Amino acid sequence: MVVDERENIAPGLSDKMTVTLLPGEYEMTCGLLTNPRGKLVVADSGFKDTANEADLEKLPQPLADYKAYVQGEVKELAAKTKTFTEAVKAGDIEKAKSLFAATRVHYERIEPIAELFSELDPVIDAREDDFKDGAEDAGFTGFHRIEHALWVEKDVSGVKETAAKLMTDVEALQKEIDALAFPPGKVVGGASELIEEAAGSKISGEEDRYSHTDLSDFQANADGSKKSSICSVR
Repeated sequence: MVVDERENIAPGLSDKMTVTLLPGEYEMTCGLLTNPRGKLVVADSGFKDTANEADLEKLPQPLADYKAYVQGEVKELAAKTKTFTEAVKAGDIEKAKSLFAATRVHYERIEPIAELFSELDPVIDAREDDFKDGAEDAGFTGFHRIEHALWVEKDVSGVKETAAKLMTDVEALQKEIDALAFPPGKVVGGASELIEEAAGSKISGEEDRYSHTDLSDFQANADGSKKSSICSVR
């Protein structure tokens, strides 16, 4: 599970990340998804953060409400991904194009939670920039690989296995979310993360760069941010 991350930091720029970690071993990676991972060992300092304990005690019901929202969204994601990937496998390019944005909104609404799963988020939602060989890299899968085939290649014969894998990965995500005890910090911080990412990088059109369906992503990020905020401050 991803503890924290910063995305889309362009070459020459920097960002700051401050996170409180429990004692243990953590993996770190930077840049391409295929880059080697470093190891961070955190020793017990004896520090105990009690500043927010009273506030966290008030969160059980908001957390349950937000989890129900996320479960509803991932259920819709799975259903629409099935229809979308079936169109891809059938070679129906126009139908698949018409379903692309409407399917992805359900992922964008729950992105802070989906990103907790470091083995699933990259294979579902990575961009070509995350891979050494870009769009031609064999490791490039998921929605954006299929998006490239639909709008750039205009040929889906080479991504039928990718479509099948996407369906499998989304179903795996649904199971992981159903079993997850939602981290309070991710729910509380999820609203700002969605808006910051949309304003900081997605506004450039870098995510849906082939289909140019970014506006639906922005709206989905706003929807998810609003829901997270309501659940956090209730």
